Amino acid sequence: VCVMDADLSHPPALLSKLITEIQNGADIAVGSRRIQGGGVEEWPLDRKIYSYVSGWFALPLSCGVRDPLSGFFAFKKSVIDGVVLEPIGYKILLEILVKGKFDRAVEVPYMFRNRDVGKSKLSTRVALQYYKHLVLLYKYKLMN
Repeated sequence: VCVMDADLSHPPALLSKLITEIQNGADIAVGSRRIQGGGVEEWPLDRKIYSYVSGWFALPLSCGVRDPLSGFFAFKKSVIDGVVLEPIGYKILLEILVKGKFDRAVEVPYMFRNRDVGKSKLSTRVALQYYKHLVLLYKYKLMN
């Protein structure tokens, strides 16, 4: 299963690398902005700060994945077989990292591009949804 943004901010050419990682034994392959070779195109300072802080809060849940808020990833279907996913908002990868059944996650660097069309979904409402989701995932992790 592959997940990516339809606005081409995730490079379709990288899909083959994610799939190759799965074929080579990874259960989850994450397109990562947070490892050597990855990054983001020009973002305003407030977006950089929000991204950093939001990611920092998720790291204890991330199973070693440095970019647990990535929206660009692939995984074996078995990772979520029988798993009840209840994401709030757009950060489904974090939910999969917390609840999924897997042994090995790898990250593949990529450069997040600014979208050519459309606009960001980031808003105060989306941010509040994310932090509510984060609290629920911490509760889940503590109880399981």
